[in-house]
Amino acid sequence: MGAVTWGNGLTGTSGVVSSSNSLIGSTTNDTVGGGGGGCVCGVVALSNGNYVVASPLWERVGGPTDAGAVTWGNGLTGSTGAVSTLNSLTGSATYDTVGGGGVVALSNGNYVVSSPLWDLDGGPTDVGAVTWGNGLTGTSGVVSSSNSLIGSTSYDTVGGGGFNGVVSLSNGNYVVCSPLWDLDGSHTNVGAITLGNGLTGSTGPVTALNSVLGTTSGGGGWGLVYGFDYVHYQLVVGRPGDNTVTWMTVPVLPPTGANTNAFVAAALVFLAVGTVLVATRRRGPRAI
Repeated sequence: MGAVTWGNGLTGTSGVVSSSNSLIGSTTNDTVGGGGGGCVCGVVALSNGNYVVASPLWERVGGPTDAGAVTWGNGLTGSTGAVSTLNSLTGSATYDTVGGGGVVALSNGNYVVSSPLWDLDGGPTDVGAVTWGNGLTGTSGVVSSSNSLIGSTSYDTVGGGGFNGVVSLSNGNYVVCSPLWDLDGSHTNVGAITLGNGLTGSTGPVTALNSVLGTTSGGGGWGLVYGFDYVHYQLVVGRPGDNTVTWMTVPVLPPTGANTNAFVAAALVFLAVGTVLVATRRRGPRAI
């Protein structure tokens, strides 16, 4: 079932692990605190001293398998008892694996939960969801479009940009990378990059109104470079075809004629003061 136990850093904590001193699962293979695959941590420390526990394989008793749960923990006393929808952010469908994409701590003490395999209720599968969490009180309930940034078509896997799926900026905001996001049925895997509000979160579907989008289906090679200047709320958009760079106010689409054969947000480069560069892939020998 799994257990996550708070320990006193001054005196230590002893005794037998139990529901009275630990956050625990309720069913076999819940593996509370087990985190996601690879190097995705099961317990993430926040800058305010609290912590967040990711349990992507958690399932509600009698409910869907591997719905997943992410639970806020009190850094002064610990959080105890069974993981539930009352104390955790959870999935609602089989294999939603909420938190499976990792939990990212923001510089302002809040956190962001990535769930690339989350399904729309009764709709497309693996659209993905990225959910903001309150670092002082935690965020609980079921992942939905009202509390999360989500995809619209199957396999959009919003926030599924690998270890760069969600990136914390120094100003407290965050960037969501969704390389497999679809523009429409004819333009698949064009990719999207979305700026998230670190104080309140960003919700609803990824669209041209809240994101920078690719325009044609994914290809190979490195190409366009975008940058975000939070102070001026602008994007710098590079066109590899003629080596030009243009400042544009967001939200925007890439410039007309830009060669965007690609996974927008395939990689990120960090700059100072909350700025981020995004490299996208395209076919062709030239890149900025």
